[in-house]
Amino acid sequence: MVQHPELFTLFHYFKKQGLQNVRFFAGNPDHSLEKIYTLIELGFHSDKPVRIPELNGEIAPFDLLNPVFKRLKSPKGYTESENLWLEVSGVKHAKQKTILMECLVPPIKSWEMHGCNIDTGFPAVIIAKMIKDGVIKQHGSFAPEVIVPEQLFFAELKKKGLTVYENGNIIN
Repeated sequence: MVQHPELFTLFHYFKKQGLQNVRFFAGNPDHSLEKIYTLIELGFHSDKPVRIPELNGEIAPFDLLNPVFKRLKSPKGYTESENLWLEVSGVKHAKQKTILMECLVPPIKSWEMHGCNIDTGFPAVIIAKMIKDGVIKQHGSFAPEVIVPEQLFFAELKKKGLTVYENGNIIN
């Protein structure tokens, strides 16, 4: 289960339409998940500093992970991608209904090792530019669908080479 702001914003904006529950999931490749569990078992999730006399200092195990991970190589043939699931449920027309959405994010050509970084960065940059240019004028925390102009946003994604599909059909 992933703690994303969408859990709050989707519920906040759609509870009047009967939405009662939102769950957001993400998956990791088997080799990554195995390593993550090993690191947790070894205590590397801790933010409590550990004294290292040889270095005359201390560091939290969690803070050590980033520089160590930068040295690791991905397995041969590995391609970065994302698989996200969103489950929403509620009552519509007096009937309980649950909808599951799956979002498969393949890598962009020549970014195969960095799929998550590039697909997360482009939308943020597009929205930041919309704020800078005065296209988005609201202040505060909102669900994107409330303040981001949909047509313009998807057109900008297309310009950046990010194609958005719904049920196998390109929608931008």
